Amino acid sequence: MPRIPRSQRHGTEPDDAVTDLPLRRALSRWALVAGVIAAAACGWAAAVAEAHQGVWIFAAAVSAATALVAAVDLGVIRKRMRQGTAGRRVRLPRPR
Repeated sequence: MPRIPRSQRHGTEPDDAVTDLPLRRALSRWALVAGVIAAAACGWAAAVAEAHQGVWIFAAAVSAATALVAAVDLGVIRKRMRQGTAGRRVRLPRPR
């Protein structure tokens, strides 16, 4: 899809654009819970596995990293919801 030059745009999208923080928060919560459960399950499997122990350790590390990223994202979302902003606002000149 070709980009429309800024001078030919006539919408108010840059001024009215919002992010869906509640949906992002729900997805991050789900990823946090799933990551913690998966990390625990894979860690347990690595502890009891006689073969392919390295694969289970790797899976546990990936799951723990997913949970960590989700936790950091939840912190960012909480901060943005308290401030009442969705991030930085960039004021673009209106087309004439």
